[in-house]
Amino acid sequence: MVLSDSSPHLTETHHWTLSWDPRGLRLTHDAHTFVLGIPAVFRDYLEDGPGR
Repeated sequence: MVLSDSSPHLTETHHWTLSWDPRGLRLTHDAHTFVLGIPAVFRDYLEDGPGR
């Protein structure tokens, strides 16, 4: 998705990797990982929003 592709270029991630998870945006660094929950309606908007 565009958000996870562009965010690392706009923000210093300090070696964290961003990826999509069924529950939201997953951040991973070495053995650490957590998910920032994103509502399904927001994810639907990113996939099918304006200009798509």
